[in-house]
Amino acid sequence: MPLQSSAARTSSITSKSKLHSKSPIKKFQKDVKKILPTQNAYQDQLKKKKSSSSPSPSNHEIRISDYNVHLDYQLDNNQDLITAIDTILDNRWSESTKLHNKFQEYITHPYSDLEGQILSMKNVSNTAKIELLTFRKKFPSLVVITTLYSIFNGLGNTFVDKLIELNIRQGKVKKLIISNASPIINRSLNQYQSGKISYGYENMEVLVKSDEYYELLSEMIVISNDKDVKDIIDKYMVYMTRHYTDMYLRMEEFNDEEIKVLINKGLVTLTSNHLSEIETLYRVSYPGCGVFLKLINEGRAWITKTLTKQKDKQLLETDIWNKWQGYNTLTGDSKLNNFRKPFYGYDLNWILSDCLGSGIVEGFNTPVGRGWKLTGKI
Repeated sequence: MPLQSSAARTSSITSKSKLHSKSPIKKFQKDVKKILPTQNAYQDQLKKKKSSSSPSPSNHEIRISDYNVHLDYQLDNNQDLITAIDTILDNRWSESTKLHNKFQEYITHPYSDLEGQILSMKNVSNTAKIELLTFRKKFPSLVVITTLYSIFNGLGNTFVDKLIELNIRQGKVKKLIISNASPIINRSLNQYQSGKISYGYENMEVLVKSDEYYELLSEMIVISNDKDVKDIIDKYMVYMTRHYTDMYLRMEEFNDEEIKVLINKGLVTLTSNHLSEIETLYRVSYPGCGVFLKLINEGRAWITKTLTKQKDKQLLETDIWNKWQGYNTLTGDSKLNNFRKPFYGYDLNWILSDCLGSGIVEGFNTPVGRGWKLTGKI
């Protein structure tokens, strides 16, 4: 029987791709492409993309000296709660704070009013300026209690709680508990879990000075065009002046229609989402507090994610400021990212102080300045 050979083995015709691969011209063209600027740029982008997906190591090793941190706004000798609240409210915006002057060079009219200062800012578009002013006008004068823990950092949280209770009984401040207002951020040092919201929501405790609260109620009465609504808010204001320590509404004092109006105006909220519960409780609230709470939550998430990206989950405060505002690498000027959504110029000091008071971060000293690190506590 004659031997038979397959075409694949006996054929002398080489595939087209093999012919091309042996061509010296094609090989030269392929090698040139590897060193073209566009190809190099593309490869660099791929490397950056890969590195950004995982925590990046710090540029330099941070040597911690101690944890005995003294904050610029800390009150040790003055134990007055109203002074502490005023310190926060008077210094909450970065362009007008007395705690630093990082942004004064970008304001061309520093001695004008708030609107004049904002409109004169460099490196911020007119659209962003209008958005900022609109945001500021509806921003409430609230203070989260965790920030007060930082202001009285050397005295302990128990001292602050007692001080707050004393001022509530004296009628100087009102304490408000906002239900399910703050997402619980997982601060685990595990790189695959950090920054994820995985533990539901928790209540947030805030304070407002009593005179500002009553002033708000008076303004609501004046601007309302409905006489019935005016009367209900007026009745509510009288009730709050008599029961100024109450955080819940006494049901026997108001009928269903009055409660409905108070809910629509944001003055009270239902403590549960289940309307069919046997006992219904209405908690005293603050109109527009959602704007404030959202900013606080955004700040906590930003700090957590920023530190999570670092190798040791820590950064010098100067580096945090640089990331907070952003820098133009060509000109060296600040991008003023913190004056845009979602922070609109809210000062980083109070974002850090809230994170410190709520146990998300802890401060430390180094030979080159203060630093912050994630605690890893839940």
